[in-house]
Amino acid sequence: MFLHDTVVLSELRKAPRERNGNLVHWIGRVTSQDLYLSVVTIGEIERGIERQRQVNPPFADGMLLPRASHFVQPGTTTSAPSIA
Repeated sequence: MFLHDTVVLSELRKAPRERNGNLVHWIGRVTSQDLYLSVVTIGEIERGIERQRQVNPPFADGMLLPRASHFVQPGTTTSAPSIA
């Protein structure tokens, strides 16, 4: 099990040639069942999405949070906003 924070997610959102090659190589070798996000990270993501919603609503609507709930460990996506 690997617990990721927002730094890893931010790195993977960069343009392909700007990403850290070692991270890309490593993440490609790990199974998705072993990748998790903490409730704190979900809170940080939610806060960033809401900031983007004010500037670019379509971009914010396409963010990953609704699709990531099965990768959260421990807690739930509903508890994340309470820590933000």
